[in-house]
Amino acid sequence: MTTHTALMNVSPAFTRLSPTWFSIHVESESNADQWIHFCQKQGIKAGLAISPETPISALEPYLPALDFVLVMSVKPGFGGQSFLQDTFHRIETLQHLRVRQSSSFFIQVDGGIQVKEAIQLKKMDVDMIVIGSYLVHHVNPSDVLQQIVNSL
Repeated sequence: MTTHTALMNVSPAFTRLSPTWFSIHVESESNADQWIHFCQKQGIKAGLAISPETPISALEPYLPALDFVLVMSVKPGFGGQSFLQDTFHRIETLQHLRVRQSSSFFIQVDGGIQVKEAIQLKKMDVDMIVIGSYLVHHVNPSDVLQQIVNSL
């Protein structure tokens, strides 16, 4: 059974949950075009996640059809990792591709994001930021959010 077949078999269960957004890793899907079309036909915003070691060029064929790209700023698998600084360059590359292709996909970033990175990402006009371990393990999570808001 191919990854594509397995994903398409699981997808109807997700659609019954009525998700608004749904992403998969570009590395896990050999035929993302069909998956993107399936999601959008169901009224679900389709996204592709990309791991740090995968070149941004792997996304290029799909960008015009995507609603969002999830840029992983750590290696997927476990929380608490440090933010990979090359992520900023990868985001700039995506932003240039978005303009060059006249695309409108959102850019989301997840992994190792602390206050300093969140501020920089917002200054770069990233559309969505995911803060997990740092926020939930902080003594006062509302202070973290306030620091980010106050810096903008």
